[in-house]
Formats: sequence, C-alpha cells, structure tokens
Amino acid sequence: MHPVTATLLVLSGASLLVSGRSRAFATGLASLVGGVAALRLIHAIPLASAPPDVADLFALGELDQMAIGTSVSLAMLMVALLLAMWRSSRIGWLPQVFAVLGGSWAVFALVGYLLEITPLYSPTGRSPMAVHTAVALVLLTLGILCSDRDSPLSQFMFDPSPISVLARRLVVLGILLETVISVARLLAQEGGWLTRETGAALHAVASIGVTLGLVVIAIVQLMKTERRRQEQEAELALARVSLLHFSRNSAMATMAGTLAHELNQPLTALANYAAGLERLVDDTNERDALKLGLSEVRANAHRAGEIIRRMRSIAEGGSVHRAPLDLRALISETLHLLKVECAPVRVQVQVSSESMPEGDPVQIQQVLVNLVRNACEALTGQERKELQITVSKEDEFTRVSVCDSGPGIDPSILPTLFEPKPSGKANGMGIGLSISRTIIEAHGGRLTGENLRHGGACFSFTLPNC
Repeated sequence: MHPVTATLLVLSGASLLVSGRSRAFATGLASLVGGVAALRLIHAIPLASAPPDVADLFALGELDQMAIGTSVSLAMLMVALLLAMWRSSRIGWLPQVFAVLGGSWAVFALVGYLLEITPLYSPTGRSPMAVHTAVALVLLTLGILCSDRDSPLSQFMFDPSPISVLARRLVVLGILLETVISVARLLAQEGGWLTRETGAALHAVASIGVTLGLVVIAIVQLMKTERRRQEQEAELALARVSLLHFSRNSAMATMAGTLAHELNQPLTALANYAAGLERLVDDTNERDALKLGLSEVRANAHRAGEIIRRMRSIAEGGSVHRAPLDLRALISETLHLLKVECAPVRVQVQVSSESMPEGDPVQIQQVLVNLVRNACEALTGQERKELQITVSKEDEFTRVSVCDSGPGIDPSILPTLFEPKPSGKANGMGIGLSISRTIIEAHGGRLTGENLRHGGACFSFTLPNC
C-alpha cells in the first residue's frame, strides 16, 4: 500500500469515527480525502491512454502512484459519508447507493486477485489496487453502511430475528466456501494439474453447486421457522382464549362479590323491618309504627333495586350517572340507614355551603355507608366514641372526610388498604374499601386513608365540583 493511500484511509476512518460527535470536523476530513481522490482521478482520466513520456510530464508525484480504482472508491465513499452525515428526507437512499458503488470497486479487485483477472484490480494496466487496500476499502464501506441504523445493512447486521441470523450465517458460509474454491483452483493451476480453461469451468460448476446448496439450506431453515411460527401462533391463540375465559370468570366473580357486599346492608334492613312488622301486625294501636316500618321497607327495597341497576350499567360499560349532589341530605340519609349500628356514637357533621360536587347519588351514598359503618364498628369497645364527618371545598374538588376516635389502622395493612383481602369481621367480605375506591376513581376523585396523630383513623375522598 502506498503511503498516500494509507494516509487517506486513516483520515477516512477517523472521519467515520468522529462523525457522531463532531460533524463539522468529520466533514472536513471527508472533504479532504474526497478532494485528494478526485484530484488524482481528474488527472488520471486524460492521461490513461497517453504515452509514458507524456504521462510522466504531467505527473503529480507521490499522488500519481495511487491506483485509479482506489481514487474512484475513496471519492464515492467520501460522498456517501458526507451525504449520510448531512442527510435529509430528500436524498433518501443516496448515501447507501454511493457507498455500495464505492465498495464495489474494492470487491471487484479482491475477486480479480482470487480469479487472476487483471482488469478487475488494474483497469488501466498501471498502478493496480493492492489487496490490503481493497480489504481496507471494503471495511470502510461496511462502516459507512452500518453507521446508519435504519439502513438495510445495519438491520441485516444487527437484527436478532431468526431470518437475519440465518442470512448472516449463509453469507459467511458462502464467502468461506467461495474463497476455498478459488484458492484450490489457483493452487491446482499453478501446480499444473488443471489448465486455465478447465479451472474456470470447474470453478463455475463448484460455485453453482455452493449457491444451490445454500439456497436449499435457506429453504429448509425458513420452512422450520415458518412451522415454529405457526405453532407459536396456535399456542398464542389458545392462550388468548384461556385468558379471555379467565377474565370473564374473574369479572363475574368480582361482580357477584360486589353485588353481595352492596346488597347485604339494604337486605338486612329489609329483614329487620319485616320481623318488626310481624310483631306489630296484630296490634291495631301501632299504626304509626306500621307505617314507619313499611316506609323503611319500601325505601330499602328501592335502594337495593337502584344498586342492582347501577351495577348492571357499570358491567355493560355504561358511564357514571352525574348530577349535582346534596351531600348534607346524603349524609343525613346515611346516618338514618345506620342509626342502629351507630346508635351509641356521637356524630358531628360539618358541611361547607360552598361545596357543589357532582356524581351518582346512589354510588356516593354507598361509599358513605361503607366508610361510616367501618368507623362505627371501629368504635366498638372504645370509651370515647366520636365520629366527625366534614365536607369542605378545595379548588375544583369537594373533600369529604370521615374521621373516628377509634384505635386507628394497623400500620402493616396501610400499603394494601384498598386491595381486596379476607375481612377481619365475622360477616365481612373484605372488598368494601376496594369497591369504594373504584366508585370514587370512576367519578374522577381519589380515596385515601390515614391514621390521625391524636388517635383514630380518617378516610377522605374527593369529588369534582359542578
């Protein structure tokens, strides 16, 4: 390799290496190499067929020793590198085209050396491209093509898919076999075992055989890959069916548990009022009590029906029914529904007149029922039985807080407070807080729970204002 060629190759490699860090510096190096190669090419074209004495008269000194194929290859590769660094949507595949054209000269030179075809590595008969120069140019071409991750060569080199892996292996195998065939042919011709014509014929037959063999290997491997893909698709389809079946069963189980939990309170109230009515039915002097009992039965039956209707709407993908909420009335109705369970508890209610939230009154009341009932149950056995319900406005939301003076929340369950879990109550299901959180989040709010510093627990939820 001539020193000028070696210098230009080093500068080309440096330009490629720094192209991702300093584009301006890389552009300068690439322009320098491309300019020198172009100067050599411009000088060589008119003198290629000139007599030696005339060519020597216009010689460029050391630069004139560079092979024409080397200058062509370097010029095209530098153009490809410059286009790749300053590429835009308008040039498209142009950088890859110049890189492939530039690298083709080096590939032809290597093939010429392998097959002893002089015009491939020395088109003019003067200054042939050296083998190591051709190898360096091929590597430079691969570097330029691989510098763009979106190029087909980059995808071919780095794609982990089975097809790309197979293609890479076949290419390497084909190059190795073709090299072995070429070397064997040359050795046989030099040893006098084969004539040039016979060697060329046998080389062609062997190359065709290698190509057919690689094609057969590719077809077999592709068929295996396609078979595995079909098997995986079948397994995936079966998994989808199983997952759909599991999801449907899970949704049905969740819906059944939710209905059982939410209907438990109104149905229990119905049973209690019905039992009381049976004791009063024979006493004609208890008409007022009968009217009150029948009114409560009718109210709780209506409430149970509303719960079923709203839960069915949610199951069918319906939207949340939104309307302005009278939280003072909802809290009053909730305390009335739970008057037996919360009878010994001292309840304080503070409702801000500025709060105007919106939401589904049935669902929000159910959240209040869950929170107030839990608070009253937490106060069982406590000396101080106080419950405070506060409603306040916070920017675009209304906050409702239910705080008690009980023992507070066990710190070990705080991280999973709103997840379904086995209930610690005798008749509990462990999904009340989970259902409440789902309802509040469906309204665009948030439900939280925490322990108070002076003792007790406080649950708060927010609702968007009208």
